[in-house]
Amino acid sequence: MDRFDSMKAFVTAVDEGGFAAAGRKLGLSRVQVSRLVAALENHLGAQLLKRTTRTMALTETGQVFLEHARALVS
Repeated sequence: MDRFDSMKAFVTAVDEGGFAAAGRKLGLSRVQVSRLVAALENHLGAQLLKRTTRTMALTETGQVFLEHARALVS
C-alpha cells in the first residue's frame, strides 16, 4: 500500500462526499478508493469514517487526521 495514495483517496473522498465521486476524480473505481481508505484505517489502527450504504461521516479521529493528510497531500 502506498500511504500517500491512501491519504489522497481519503482526502478526496471527504472533499467529494463519497467514494464514487472520489474515484471519478482520481480515475479509480469506487471499490479501489474504499480499499485504499480501509487500508489506511488498518495501518493507523483507527476508524476515520463512519460508513453506511448511503452516507459517510468523519469520526473525531478522522477530522484530526484529515487536517494532517490535507497538508501532506497539497
